[in-house]
Amino acid sequence: MIYRLPSRSPRKYRGQYPRRVHSWSYSSSPCQMLIKDILKLELGPVHIELNDGTRFIADRADLREVKCGVEWLDCLKKGTLGIDLSKERYDFMLDQIRTLRGMGAR
Repeated sequence: MIYRLPSRSPRKYRGQYPRRVHSWSYSSSPCQMLIKDILKLELGPVHIELNDGTRFIADRADLREVKCGVEWLDCLKKGTLGIDLSKERYDFMLDQIRTLRGMGAR
């Protein structure tokens, strides 16, 4: 499953390739495992940001090789579903992460 996040990068992009991967990351930290559980991901979350500022959390199981500068659709396995993550669910997830980190909910 691919979740498009309600947040965007404040960076402006005026280039020719807005849907290419600008950055990506993943880890197996406790916070990332919490995201995996909340979003019910199979292998774990990969955080991806495109040149146009769109952000995603994708399950590693739904991705092919992800590299910076590659077209976003070329990173997805065939038949992968994507949905928008609601602002409420996104805020809940962030509150849970803050609690895990000992920062408390906002």
